[in-house]
Amino acid sequence: MRINFQTARDVLTAFPTLADDMDARPDARDPITFTKDLARSATPEDALSFFSYLAPRREAVWWTCRCLQTLGAEGADALAAASAWVARPDEAERTAALGLAEEGDDELAATWAAYAAGWSGGNIGAPDGPPVLAAPHLTAKAVRACVLIAVASAPFDARAARLERCLDEALSVANDDAETHFD
Repeated sequence: MRINFQTARDVLTAFPTLADDMDARPDARDPITFTKDLARSATPEDALSFFSYLAPRREAVWWTCRCLQTLGAEGADALAAASAWVARPDEAERTAALGLAEEGDDELAATWAAYAAGWSGGNIGAPDGPPVLAAPHLTAKAVRACVLIAVASAPFDARAARLERCLDEALSVANDDAETHFD
């Protein structure tokens, strides 16, 4: 995965909303080391939040799709729409994912995967209204919501294992040449 930041603090500088989404404060460590350290901390969900912002949009949506596939989450249509956008990140796939998300159940993780794809850029406003451009942080917010819902929707005693699986997927995406999987 291409990482566009030299330090964890650079991620916070680029996305100030990250400060609202995690307890830990990014510092001068490299972003992958920071993610791994968060995964071993008292609040490993911070690693999920941080990675949601660290990963480029396409890779972030790919990661959340991989998490949901691994966990067997509900919402096959929304997950398929998000996955279709990852495979072909064009305007038609993006708007299709956004449409499914807007019609979906906000309590399902897969709905948020579709939002993540739908909010990846372009106009997110009503088709018959004035254009509303997607803010740069919206995909990260939706990815974060997706993985946290996927973890929290499990019975309490299964949540730690689900969180660990999502963290493993994050590090796998970080170490992978994602472009070879997108073609």
